[in-house]
Amino acid sequence: MSESISFILPVYNAEKHLAQCIESVLSLKDSIEWELVIVDDGSKDSSAAICDQFSKMDSHVRVLHVENGGVSRARNLGLQNAQKEVVTFIDADDWIDATAFVKAFHAYVLFDAELGYVPFFSVENGRSRIVPLSVGEDRLLSLEDKDYILKKRLGAGIDFYGYVWRCFFSRKLVEKIEFNTSLKYNEDVLFCLETLYKAKKVAVINLAYYYYRVNPEQHSISKGTYSLENRIAGWNKIKEWAAANHIDFDFALMRRHCPVYARMFALIAMNHRGFKRAKALWKVHCQIPKSEIRQWKMSYWGKSFAPYVLSQRFHLGILGYFFLLLRFF
Repeated sequence: MSESISFILPVYNAEKHLAQCIESVLSLKDSIEWELVIVDDGSKDSSAAICDQFSKMDSHVRVLHVENGGVSRARNLGLQNAQKEVVTFIDADDWIDATAFVKAFHAYVLFDAELGYVPFFSVENGRSRIVPLSVGEDRLLSLEDKDYILKKRLGAGIDFYGYVWRCFFSRKLVEKIEFNTSLKYNEDVLFCLETLYKAKKVAVINLAYYYYRVNPEQHSISKGTYSLENRIAGWNKIKEWAAANHIDFDFALMRRHCPVYARMFALIAMNHRGFKRAKALWKVHCQIPKSEIRQWKMSYWGKSFAPYVLSQRFHLGILGYFFLLLRFF
């Protein structure tokens, strides 16, 4: 495999952290053969000017200015314009450690794999922690390993594998795979599912180079990209894909539902009062599938919901509902 790589960077109104992001990639200098394909998705702030400034400074950088069409369309345009043998992604509010990146990339190339996964650093409130792969030593995955990640990691939210920026993709692997432009949430998960399902040689490299800045809005389901409506649309597409490919994805989806149910209860408490609140809590409580309840663990919900999880697991639904009333009244 040729040691050349394309970074794809979608940009929309990202002026706050954009320079740091681009500069971190430029720190690669001539250590490997690389390019940075920036897709300015109709930014209305100074992002477009920042991108153009860097493209004039460094010939590795190419910029596409397009009308706003969403992150999936921007990434697809980046894929269509990528010219190197390997592709990876970076988001405009994140950054990389160039030295660690080169080491991880060399390791990936030596495996001659179509797809590679790496750990990453999660950065929140100025503090970083490593999010490991938790699948053992550097190696090519066996079919059993691949199946495990496909069903238990990509959608489960535990040591989550569904971020495209933690991956190396061979350009041949992704030539006929696109991001679903109808989705605003989980579009990266669906892309990762398709690439992992298609890849025959998958490598894991335990060397983190990517710094992911946690967006506080991710904890909200009340508005925007992270709304409940967008989450459900993403889940439905994943379910359709899983059914079409005869994959049992029930556990992974259940694991992702639990924290969302918790947020739904909290939103009900914020938006309803009195009898309406009690009625709305009861409605959600009754709609949770029993098949999911049987697989619950405390960690899926958070410690504060321990009484609810226990009562539901022991088929004491009314007791669980009374806990909700006590918690949210």
